[in-house]
Amino acid sequence: MTLKKSTAAIIDVGSNTIKLLVVQSGPELNILEEATLDARISQRIGGDTPRLGQKGITVGTEAVHALAEKAYRHKPDMVMATATSTVREAANGQDFIQAVKEKTNLSLRILSGGEEARYIALGATQDPALEGLKNFQMVDLGGGSLELIDVVNGHPQQTASMRLGAVRLMELHVADTQKPLSTDTVVRIEKTVQKEISDSGFRFTRGETPFIGSGGAFSFARYLLAQKKGLKLEDYPNRLLVNELRILCNELCAMSLQERLTFPGLPASRADIIPVALLTLLKLAEIAQKDSFLHTLYNLRFGLAAEFFAKLSPQS
Repeated sequence: MTLKKSTAAIIDVGSNTIKLLVVQSGPELNILEEATLDARISQRIGGDTPRLGQKGITVGTEAVHALAEKAYRHKPDMVMATATSTVREAANGQDFIQAVKEKTNLSLRILSGGEEARYIALGATQDPALEGLKNFQMVDLGGGSLELIDVVNGHPQQTASMRLGAVRLMELHVADTQKPLSTDTVVRIEKTVQKEISDSGFRFTRGETPFIGSGGAFSFARYLLAQKKGLKLEDYPNRLLVNELRILCNELCAMSLQERLTFPGLPASRADIIPVALLTLLKLAEIAQKDSFLHTLYNLRFGLAAEFFAKLSPQS
C-alpha cells in the first residue's frame, strides 16, 4: 500500500531571523520550500529583563505573516509557528504572541529549552549526510541561546540550554559594534562562555564521538569559508575544522563593522554578531576538546516536521 504523502510547514521565530520550512513526508524528507527573513525582534536581550521592541514586534509579525502566505501556497496538512528563547524570556512576549494571532490566526507555540534541544537533535537525524549516526553530541547556536545535546542510540540523554546566543553576548559585552573587538572584549566573552557551560553541568564525550553543529553561525561560517575558495556552501565539506574557524574569527574580529560589510559573502544583518558567534564556538570546542564540527542544515524545523509525520504513520 502506498501511503499518501503529507506536507508540513514550520515557521521558526528566532531573535535574528524568522524562517520557513515546507517539507513533504517520505523515506527522506522532501524540501519544497525554505525562506528566511531578517527580523531582529529583540531589544536589549542581554539585559536583566529582556524585552521585544515595538518595532521588533511589528516587523516580526509581518515576517510571520509573509512566510505563512508562502506556506499556504503548498496546501500543507499542517502549519506551525514556533518561538524559542527570545520570545520565551521576553517580559512582553505575550504581546508578540497576541500580535501574531491577530495578524495570521496562528497560535505561536513557545518551546521550552528541553523541547528545543529535543527537536534540534531529531532534526539532525533526518540529514542524509548523517545517515546511520545514532551516537553524537550537538550544539545549536542562535541569537538568544545555545543548546547542547547528548544523543545516545538516537535519543537525547542530556540537554542544556544556556543564555549564550550571539545577539545576547554582543549586547552584554560589545560596547561599540562599529569598532574591531578589543582583547578585553574577547576575554570577557570567552569567560562568560566558560562559566555558563561549566555551570550547566553538561558532560562532554571525549574521543571520536561526532560533534554536530547547527544554526546560523555554522551556516554562515561554512558559507564564508566556501567563498574564500570560490565554492558554494553545499560544495564545501560539512566538517568544519576549528583551526579554519579560528583564522576566520581572528580576521573578522580585527575588522571594523564597516570593513566587515565588505567581506565577501557576509550579509549586513550578520556583520555585527558573527565575530561573537565564532568566539563562542571556538571556546566551546576548546572546552569539549574537539578539533572539528560536523555541520548540518537539518535543524529544529526538520525535527518538528519529522514528529508530525511520525504521528501520522500507521506504525506510530
